[in-house]
Amino acid sequence: MTPGLHERVERLVERYSRGGVIVNLGCEDWWPKLPGFTVYNCDIDPSKRGAPNFTLCDLNREPYPYPDCFADVVLSVEVIEHLENPWLHMREVKRILKPGGVAIVTTPNILCPESRRLFLETGYFTWFKPENIDREPWWSSHINPIPRWELELICRRVGLKVEEVAYHPPDSQVNLILVARK
Repeated sequence: MTPGLHERVERLVERYSRGGVIVNLGCEDWWPKLPGFTVYNCDIDPSKRGAPNFTLCDLNREPYPYPDCFADVVLSVEVIEHLENPWLHMREVKRILKPGGVAIVTTPNILCPESRRLFLETGYFTWFKPENIDREPWWSSHINPIPRWELELICRRVGLKVEEVAYHPPDSQVNLILVARK
């Protein structure tokens, strides 16, 4: 995880929402601690059961364990690249968002200068080399490199309006950050 990414996501949550319910998909070891928000966490890893309002779930299956129009904010922080079907993921994100709700999605930026250089030299993007694809447990593998244009396309096609695209950190552009509204 790139240092400072979680803090940046928390600032985006505060900028785009005034409170309510946050669903943190693929919570790993992080969940936002923001006043005025109730956070629901889910992950496939049962060791994360210590997270508040935790639900064990496999994001490669539908439906996600939340009702329609449940969340004011849905977070997908460094998750979508681990999933078999990013289209399904974004349809489920839209489904569980309330009207006007915000999704914040981050993923490795495969088009950053370092990743493009590595691709030209080896045929693999940074974070998507064989040792990152074949590692255990299986859900920790990076299996879906998603460029900015594709993530924006998916959002548009599933009915989410892209409001902001940014990079973190700004100098190296290691992570792509997308904010979309239902």
